[in-house]
Amino acid sequence: MSHDGADRTAADRAGQDRVPEGRQNAQTVLAEIQSALQGLRYGQVVIVVQDGVVVQIDRIERRRLARRANGATESG
Repeated sequence: MSHDGADRTAADRAGQDRVPEGRQNAQTVLAEIQSALQGLRYGQVVIVVQDGVVVQIDRIERRRLARRANGATESG
């Protein structure tokens, strides 16, 4: 069986192209991910997917403290 979509019916293809009401489209999701990445130096962006749909984007930012010569730390 081919997995390239050639054996699917027209109804199957049409249903796949529709975005269910209340769900975001790919452009919107990508814009949200890009926004979460903006200015992030250290950390993580976690994308949560349920049933093939992005439902949550978490941004976890870490701040690195620079060490001074005397062992103390400073923000930076």
